[in-house]
Amino acid sequence: MKKIKQLGKIAFLALALSFGSCSSDDGGGSTGGTAASGTIKATVAGKTITTMAQGTFATHSGSFLTITGSTMSQEALGITIYDFTGEGTYELITGNNLGVVFSYTKIDLNNPMSTSNSWYAPLDETTGTSGTVTITEATETNVKGTFSFKGINDLGTYKEVKNGAFNVAFTQ
Repeated sequence: MKKIKQLGKIAFLALALSFGSCSSDDGGGSTGGTAASGTIKATVAGKTITTMAQGTFATHSGSFLTITGSTMSQEALGITIYDFTGEGTYELITGNNLGVVFSYTKIDLNNPMSTSNSWYAPLDETTGTSGTVTITEATETNVKGTFSFKGINDLGTYKEVKNGAFNVAFTQ
């Protein structure tokens, strides 16, 4: 699990830092359910964020599905399903039976390697994290769905990620 966490941090940091430091405001108030083509959106700690299409990707290999994206304001979301079989609901499972792993990262440009800016579910089986992802459509070229999770960082603080939705093409 530690290697997954470290790889996730490195990937999200690289992706987020590669897109500058502009900010965006989509007006908040998202109810979730759907996302524009090529994006992931969610409400994080009461603020709606939407990833950029240029920084949002999905990959599918065997039973492994990963969906990641970053915003212009150095935020990143990630979902990994370890036993992906198509449309349906996947639950966060802890211990040795990983089902889904979620992450939210807010990069601090003054301390980009800080581990306190990344929230994960599960971190381990005793943290009280939770999460669900529902794949509503999965084709050869695209995946759509909804998600929510409660993640924890290395300092023991929690973040709620709600009203999540994605509509992402698979990278070739």
